[in-house]
Amino acid sequence: MPAIVHVTAEHAADDARVTARELVTLLEEHSEAWIVARPPRGPLPEGLRFIESPAYRRASRFRADWPALDAAVRRTPGPRIVHAHEPETVLAAGRFGWCDPGHLIYDVHEYHGAMMAHRARGLRRWLLRRLGDARHAEACRTAGHVIVVNEELAEDARRHGATSVH
Repeated sequence: MPAIVHVTAEHAADDARVTARELVTLLEEHSEAWIVARPPRGPLPEGLRFIESPAYRRASRFRADWPALDAAVRRTPGPRIVHAHEPETVLAAGRFGWCDPGHLIYDVHEYHGAMMAHRARGLRRWLLRRLGDARHAEACRTAGHVIVVNEELAEDARRHGATSVH
């Protein structure tokens, strides 16, 4: 059976949105799961294996961190089902072949372009929004499955080329 690997560059390993809602549920059905993330602040559930991801500086510098993230993910057993939380981690999974494309899950719970640009002003805001939207669109086309939290995000994922939206 493939190893279940959650990859996130933004969240800590014990972030309740990732660990409590997703991984604890998976651990009820599977004896082991992996998370590649920032270090936890507290204990992790039994059966959850942790590997530290490189520090996430900002989206515009993310590609510089790909080699370290690739090395961290490759420490997990293969074959893998990869559940990625940011467009950048989906794109890294596709580029480095962490799993079969049909086993790559993109978890969308926010508008990434808007998140990247929310503090910027003027032309910088416009550019960051377009960059975030472009990365999101590419991630939708790269992942075998896209998980969303509402119908508006589902329509957005389909519009960007996702073929399997849940």
